[in-house]
Amino acid sequence: MCKFPPMGTRSMIGVLPLFGMQPLPLDEMIASSNESGSTVFAMIESRKAVEAAEDITAEDITAVEGVDVLLVGSVDLMVDCGIGGQFDSPSFRSSTEKVAGACRKHGKVFGVAGVA
Repeated sequence: MCKFPPMGTRSMIGVLPLFGMQPLPLDEMIASSNESGSTVFAMIESRKAVEAAEDITAEDITAVEGVDVLLVGSVDLMVDCGIGGQFDSPSFRSSTEKVAGACRKHGKVFGVAGVA
């Protein structure tokens, strides 16, 4: 939904963006937008998502083309794991390390949200 066809299903917009302060032909604008004009975040907020992030099957979240960032939703993940608010928990640390490792492996950006 965030990328233009053929990479995604985003509809065309009336006013096209400029890249390098220059207008581009539509096909070049689409390629530039898909490559560097949008960022897709996938939130990791459950044990199941952590497992999918490190899985090496076709369902691997980090292998999905077009996903740029995996962002751990720390509070939701801890609640799902039954350790709400325990940022120093070995389980939470292990989960974030697994996601970070999967991001490294697939060239994705890793982040953690919800840390006050």
